[in-house]
Formats: sequence, C-alpha cells, structure tokens
Amino acid sequence: MTYLIAEHHLSVTRSCRCIGLSRAAYYQIPKGHDRDAEVIEAINTVIDKHPRWGFWKCFKVLRRSHRWNHKRVYRVYCGLHLNQKRRAKKRLSQRVKRPLIVPPQPNQNAYMERFNKTYRNEVLDLYLFRNLNEVREATHWWKSEYNEERPHDSLGDLTPAEYMLTNAGSSTLQLST
Repeated sequence: MTYLIAEHHLSVTRSCRCIGLSRAAYYQIPKGHDRDAEVIEAINTVIDKHPRWGFWKCFKVLRRSHRWNHKRVYRVYCGLHLNQKRRAKKRLSQRVKRPLIVPPQPNQNAYMERFNKTYRNEVLDLYLFRNLNEVREATHWWKSEYNEERPHDSLGDLTPAEYMLTNAGSSTLQLST
C-alpha cells in the first residue's frame, strides 16, 4: 500500500503573515553570541577586580571607556548570573520624619556608617586575613582604589580624586591617603 503525502507550499509572504513575522525578519541571519563577547570580557575584567560591586557601579566604570547602552550591559550581566540577591527591607514602624542634620566635620554618624558598610563589604568580608599586616596592606590598596578609581553616586559618578581636581578651589577638605 502506498501512501501519498501531499506537500503544501506556502509563499514566504503568506507563511510570515500566518505566524506574525515580518518578511525582513525571515531573511535576516540571526546574530550569534559573538556580538556580546566584548561586553562579557569587559564585565568580567571589572568583576574580577571588584567582586562585590553591583551592576550600576560596574556599569558606571564601563561607561567611562565604552558607549554601551545600560540595557545591553544589564542583559549580559544577568546572562552571566552576576546579579546578586538583594536583602528584603525590614518593615519599620511609623516614625516622625526629621531632616538629616549635616555634621560640621566629615566622617560622622550616617556618613561614616555608610563608609564602614562599604569597607566591610568590599574588604573585610571578602578575604580571610592571617594577621594585621595583611589587613593593613589590603586596606591601603582598597583606599587608593576607593579614592582614585571607584565612581561615587554622590559626586556625580566621579571618583573623589576627579571631584577634588574639578572642585579644588571650593573645598577645604583633602583626600586621605
């Protein structure tokens, strides 16, 4: 017994219309993952040097040397499974809101606590130290990196060294070295 198989040939136009695809997309050759190789390499370079930095800190560093869109970099960043879990915020009871008092001198209360959190997260929690000299050495390199390479949101994404150079005449503060 012989079975006859009827072949139905639809035109490309009709086939594309049936599935909701444009003809231009039908003829377009899909791009491989090679187009993101440069982005992957750049992200890995930053993450190797700064494993505790989140997406936005990495993106701001990459943005200085590349003109990539943040959506493209974030897509690749997530594709590499680098997006870290965020801790859920604890619900606090209603409090009376008062304006934050700016201290007359640098490195007090909230400002110092923020710095301590960053230092703890990027140095103390990241390494196991055998002695105090190792802590001092890591702190020395981290401090110079913090002041000369790390972009700060509060300084308009400039490093403290860049900010000091651009605003040297209007500030009485100096960088700690």
